[in-house]
Amino acid sequence: MQSLIHSIRFGLRSIRFRLTLWYVSIFAAVLCTMGWVLYGHVQESMSRETDQLLILETDKAMDRVGDLLSGEKGKRKSTVPDIGEKLSGWLEKEGLPFIVPLRVQDADGRVLTSSAEFPKLLKPLGGTWQRRTIFRVQEYGGKRIRLISRPYFQNGDVAALIQAATPLAESDKALQKLRLWLLWLIMATLATTSAVGWILASLALRPIEQITTRTQQIGAQSLDQRVPVAKTGDELERLGNTVNEMLARLEGAFNGLRQFSSAASHELRTPLTVMRGELELALRRPRQNDEYQRVLRTHLETVSDMTRIVEELLLLAHTKSDEAIEWGLQDFSRIADDVIAKWQPQAATKKITCARHPWESAQVHGEERLLNRIVANLLENAIRRSPEGGRVQMSLAHKGGKISFLVQDSGEIIPPEAYQGIFDRYFRSANAGALDGFSGMGLGVCRWIAEAHHGSLDVSSSETEGTVFSLCLPAHTSRS
Repeated sequence: MQSLIHSIRFGLRSIRFRLTLWYVSIFAAVLCTMGWVLYGHVQESMSRETDQLLILETDKAMDRVGDLLSGEKGKRKSTVPDIGEKLSGWLEKEGLPFIVPLRVQDADGRVLTSSAEFPKLLKPLGGTWQRRTIFRVQEYGGKRIRLISRPYFQNGDVAALIQAATPLAESDKALQKLRLWLLWLIMATLATTSAVGWILASLALRPIEQITTRTQQIGAQSLDQRVPVAKTGDELERLGNTVNEMLARLEGAFNGLRQFSSAASHELRTPLTVMRGELELALRRPRQNDEYQRVLRTHLETVSDMTRIVEELLLLAHTKSDEAIEWGLQDFSRIADDVIAKWQPQAATKKITCARHPWESAQVHGEERLLNRIVANLLENAIRRSPEGGRVQMSLAHKGGKISFLVQDSGEIIPPEAYQGIFDRYFRSANAGALDGFSGMGLGVCRWIAEAHHGSLDVSSSETEGTVFSLCLPAHTSRS
């Protein structure tokens, strides 16, 4: 029962129902207006024809009264009271031409002549009469009649009143039929319009229902699916494309979350394993203080590595814009020198020579922390890739309003098809060889930092030059 009530409520609030209701309401208003105008026009036409008939019939009576008062064929002129019998005879003799009942009164209200039906329709008028023609409708025997009263003037005064009447039964019956006909026509048209409007609304909203149904079927595990989009070039196509774009963004966000979790677990597994092994080894038997200190130093280094990994993971998770960058004028050459000095001991443990070509001061706009991170990541990557006894070379130069910072290692050659992949976020190669140990965290962070500073980071690799990472950033000039 509740589901039925819910379905009814949903149906009454649905766009299909509201579109149909608006469609039918507007159509009903148009039909009612047209019906009202048509009915009024027909009623006015019938009333005008009835009044013209009454005027024509009273014109005949007025002509006869005038003839009698002015005298016929040279006879003596008569007065209004004297013409009563003559009018009666005339009316009785000439009654056939008169298709409506007639009555003639004198100025005192006395009836001079009257059709047989007329006394039943209206009592004689007394008192002062109006000096103009009057039309009115009167009820008689449950039926309506139309009356006309026309004064006849003699020497500027009302000498007689001529009245005529006609029943309105036929016109009323015709108007009633017209009302019924219009009512049934409007109802039938509205019923048809409702069905047609419902069908049209359903057809128009069917793509939306398909989009809704497909969207409901898409879950976190099936974000690669898309809603069907008809190439109609209208708002529905735009809605479908918008939904698909949203699903693509959600898919990217979910994939990034999965990759983040996978990368975090992978990167943190090694230092945690080292820490656990060292602790288990230290707890197997009592140790000397220097052994415990060595374990603690190992743990401190491991915690430092874990801190760096977590920072890179968090930085990658928020690499969406450069809004968080604290812009300022930075000496890139000084930052690079500081990073090289810091990593020299690490390179020395692998007997790797870190050399740099002489460079001049290079000013850029950016944040020192991020610039330090990108140089450190590139240098660390070069040291890690280079074999023991290898060589890492760096150079810094100005090129057309930009600075170019190159880091060259002597590690294995990177195949060209992997150039783009190594910069992807959370990239991790499962294959040994040139890409062994590559993680998209460090290089992914580097690519983002370069782009956030309106620069670029590229890689090239060859047998003769080794692998070269090229960082290009806009240089600060005195005019900027």
